[in-house]
Amino acid sequence: MPAKIEVRLGSKDSRLAAGTFVEALQAFLVLLAEVEEAVAGKTTRGTVWTVADLSHRSPATVVLEATVVRPLTYDAEEVARSVVSGLRILGEEARRPPLFSDKAIHYASLLASMTTRGVDEMLVRADRESACISEDLIPHIRMLLGTPLEELGTIEGQLKMVSIAGRPRFSVYDSVTGLAVECIFDEANVKKFAAALGSRVSVSGRVIYTSDGYPRHIRDITSFFVFPDDSELPTLADVLNAGTEGASKTASGDKTL
Repeated sequence: MPAKIEVRLGSKDSRLAAGTFVEALQAFLVLLAEVEEAVAGKTTRGTVWTVADLSHRSPATVVLEATVVRPLTYDAEEVARSVVSGLRILGEEARRPPLFSDKAIHYASLLASMTTRGVDEMLVRADRESACISEDLIPHIRMLLGTPLEELGTIEGQLKMVSIAGRPRFSVYDSVTGLAVECIFDEANVKKFAAALGSRVSVSGRVIYTSDGYPRHIRDITSFFVFPDDSELPTLADVLNAGTEGASKTASGDKTL
């Protein structure tokens, strides 16, 4: 029987906002993937977590199922059980759960912080075991991590501000959290970043997170990519026409070197 894990989110006062649901699910999937990598060890992850069931009533409930895409050398059910037991440990004490890296703990903190922003109920269940995620995790995680987490990473979002007043910096509004992430840069590159103002971008470097799990700063930028505007992307008609033209040339004997 495939391994499954259930995530339940609820808001007592009003309907759960769609953006909040998506943000929570994205954070949980990163946490799940991080624990699975720890279980898998040196082997490649062999599953894709797919939606097996979804309830739109409050509380919103999604059941994720481990779909095997390559031969497994580990137990996917152990992944689900480890996530639940780890979250339960973090809710009870400032102790690092087995198989939880700093990154996994960071995303657990991100989930916990959402319970202070409109999510009244957050429950994770697997194999008859369950764990409640609440703001109780936050002080335990602060004690565990000590200083804010800092690691190599990437954020994506809209670049909305560039400034050279004081320390040169630009702000990207993270597509996951909606919050501004300040990116520190060398003033010699100001024209490149200013030209991207208003565009959706990807920034990689040393990401510094707050103690409650949010990316706040990026320094030592290693890569910067500007996504093309939607108007610059080929339409479905363009793609289909290109395929038709290619097929016609092949049929007529035309060759392109």
